[in-house]
Amino acid sequence: MKTSNGTNESQAKNGKVLALACFALMLAGTGAIPGALAASGFNNVQIMISTSQSLAYTYSVTAYNLTGTQVASYQSQFPAAAFELPSGEYLFTVSAVYQQWGSCYCVSPAGASTTTVYSNGSTEAFVKPYQPQSEYGYLVQNVSASGTYTITTQNTSALSTVPVTVKTTFVNGTAAAGVSVSASVVGQWYYWWGSDSKTTMYAQTGSDGVASLVIPRAPAVVTAWGWLPVTLDSSHSTVVKNIGGEDINVTVYWQPSYVGLSASALVLPPSNSLDLVLHYQQPSYWAMPMGASSGTFTSGGTVGTVARQPTGIPTLVNQGSQSGGNQYYLPKSIPSLDGSQGPTSQSGAQGGLGMTPASILASGVIFASLVVAGLASRRNKKSPLGS
Repeated sequence: MKTSNGTNESQAKNGKVLALACFALMLAGTGAIPGALAASGFNNVQIMISTSQSLAYTYSVTAYNLTGTQVASYQSQFPAAAFELPSGEYLFTVSAVYQQWGSCYCVSPAGASTTTVYSNGSTEAFVKPYQPQSEYGYLVQNVSASGTYTITTQNTSALSTVPVTVKTTFVNGTAAAGVSVSASVVGQWYYWWGSDSKTTMYAQTGSDGVASLVIPRAPAVVTAWGWLPVTLDSSHSTVVKNIGGEDINVTVYWQPSYVGLSASALVLPPSNSLDLVLHYQQPSYWAMPMGASSGTFTSGGTVGTVARQPTGIPTLVNQGSQSGGNQYYLPKSIPSLDGSQGPTSQSGAQGGLGMTPASILASGVIFASLVVAGLASRRNKKSPLGS
C-alpha cells in the first residue's frame, strides 16, 4: 500500500511537470514568455560600436523615436550602450571622439623658434591645432524585441557626401526666394562639418526657391527660414495680412515689422531631395539675438512671431552654431522619422538559427521543463516495487 501511494504521488508530480512544460510551450507560441521575462512593455536594446581605429575614444550614443523625440542619450569611455525601449522605430547615432589637444599660445624658452620675443627673454609661439579623431555612425532600426545591434563608425573625413536639392515654397505654392537653408548632422560635432571643404551646409534659395547643399551621407536636419516684411499705413495698428500665403492678424509694434516663417525635415540617406513648405512659427521656435525686439500674433488659434529686425534663427539651427559651433548637435527633438527616406530597417536582432534572443530564451525554458519531466519519469520507472 505504501509503495502504491508513493508511486501515485510520483506520477502526480510528473504529471504536473509535464503540464507546466506544455503550458510553457503554449506561452512560447503566443510570445508571452519573452514579454514576462523582460521589463513590462520594454525591450533591452544593446548597442555595440565598431570603430575604424583603436583609440581612447569618448563615445556618445543617442536614440530618437519615430516622432523625432530624443528618448535616450548615453556617454561613456567604452564602445557599448544599453537602453530599455518600447517597441517602435528608432534612429540611433554614435559619435566617437579622441581629443589630443587643441590650439593654444604657449610661453617657450628664449632661443626657440618663435614669432614674438618679450623684454624678459621669453617668447610666444603658436602651437598648431590638431583636429580630434572623430568617427560617426548611425542605424535606423525597428525594435520589436530585445536584441543587440552593432553600429560601425567611420572617420568623419572618410565619409562620402551627397548633393541634396532643397525646394522651398510658401503655403500658396509660390517659390520662397531668398530664404536661408541650413543642414546639421544629428549626433555629431557641428564644427567639423562646418569646416569641411567638401561640404556645403548652408545656402540661400534662388528666385525659384531652390537651394543646393552637399552634406555627409548621414541623417541630417535641414531647416529653411526667412522673415517677411509687414507694411501698414499709420492709421492702422492691427490688420489681416497675407504673409507667405497665410492670412494672419498682425499687430504692428514697429515700422517695419517682420513675420518669421520656417520649416524643417529629416533627411536620411539615400534621399537627395527635399520639399519644405514654410509656415509661421511660435516664439519658442526662434533664438533671437540679444536686444532684438519681438512680439506675438494669433491667427486661427495658432501663435506666430513678429520682430523688429529679421535676425531670428530657428533653435534647431542655433543649437549647432552656439559657442563657435564646437559642440555636439543633439537637439531634444528633431523632425519626425515617419515618411523619411532611408535604408530598410531590420526587425529585431537575429541569433543562432535565425531566432531572436527572446525566442532563444523561451526555447531554453521549455527545454529545461521537458528535461526535468523526463528525469522524474525515469526515476519512477527504476523505483523497486517492494520499497
